[in-house]
Amino acid sequence: MSVLGNITVEEFGRVMKKSGQNPTEAELAQIIKEVDLDGDGTINFDEFIAMMTGRSRAPPPEPTEKSDAIMELACKSAWKEVDPGLERKISAGEFQKVMGTLGESLSEAEVGDVVKGDAISYKEFVSFVKRRQVDEIVQGYGA
Repeated sequence: MSVLGNITVEEFGRVMKKSGQNPTEAELAQIIKEVDLDGDGTINFDEFIAMMTGRSRAPPPEPTEKSDAIMELACKSAWKEVDPGLERKISAGEFQKVMGTLGESLSEAEVGDVVKGDAISYKEFVSFVKRRQVDEIVQGYGA
């Protein structure tokens, strides 16, 4: 992280590579461009939180392949806190913790609506987050 606490393109590239992604320099620059709200060429804390939670003070953009990749990275990171191998289903309580990591606070009723039975798989979790992201985009445009 730079002295000012901002993440540079190079630093972001290293993080992506350590998480199993292998973006090109052009792809990294595009991701930075999409989330760099103040246009300084780096990601500050607010922009990082907006990127990781899918929230922004600006009107939400249409989903793109890059924003989907960022969302997938955020999901993997949050899920790995309770299941490092992405191999097992997690309990409702663990799901609630994972959603909290993404900045989402869900009631027990909301968790019960999502977690059918007693556990949820990673694939089901990602589908839920994608649906939720689409709902937020639609709401952001006043639909």
